[in-house]
Amino acid sequence: HPYFFELSAAKQLEILYHELISHIAKSIRDEAKAMEDTKGNFKKLTEGSLASEEKRECWKGNRPLAIVEAAFEMAQIIQRGGLADVISGKAKALAKLGHNVIVFLPKWQGVKEGRRVGQAEIVINDAGERKVTLTVEEISCRYRLKVYLLGNAEIFNQHTGEDIYAGTDKEKVLQAVVFGKAALRAIEMLGLEPDIFHAHEWQAGLIPLYLAQQRENNVPSFKNTRSFFSFHNLPHKGEFDEQYFGLLGLDRGRYFNLHALEYQGKVCLLK
Repeated sequence: HPYFFELSAAKQLEILYHELISHIAKSIRDEAKAMEDTKGNFKKLTEGSLASEEKRECWKGNRPLAIVEAAFEMAQIIQRGGLADVISGKAKALAKLGHNVIVFLPKWQGVKEGRRVGQAEIVINDAGERKVTLTVEEISCRYRLKVYLLGNAEIFNQHTGEDIYAGTDKEKVLQAVVFGKAALRAIEMLGLEPDIFHAHEWQAGLIPLYLAQQRENNVPSFKNTRSFFSFHNLPHKGEFDEQYFGLLGLDRGRYFNLHALEYQGKVCLLK
């Protein structure tokens, strides 16, 4: 629900725990039934006796939110599977509600040209530190929706169409690193201050972590930004050999452990 994020952190947790316990207690295993149960509870919160006038206003949305989506595909631009439909449908729905929505995508080979609005420079750790420059191109859509393509021929242009998820393990890790860092850098370059940053699938799984680092460093663009992560295909966890951890540019002692990115001795970008 788009106005879930207008509630306090305590109320968000209350709702999430209620849904978890409700579905377990009712032995709901079917996704459609779970959604119906959730809708009923939301209705009670927003329209029933449990909702104060103040809470109703929060759920109605008393101001437009600045929402950023990040994924590897989006319908009508480049599509590999169902994720593209999810990104397109969600972004358009939020924009129709009056929110300012931005979608970041890699500029894969064959994707139509956008209007170049700048570039994003980042640093990666690949055989030592080196700079990578990405073009930032804008595709304007209806309502309050914009799509930005992050382009670099070395990182993204070797794959097109059906094989955007192909490549060696090193290539895949580098794509995740570059995409995550470049999206955040592009936000700064564009002068944006998002309320919500929603990352999708393990390919964008490093974004919440990199975002947390930006907040620790008091980067102005992200002082009020909250992150949200969704996975859509659980068998694909983004697991890679430990040797690729160095590509992430992260402190090994802090992040390669059970509580961070380590999973059964491997690097797991879904975590």
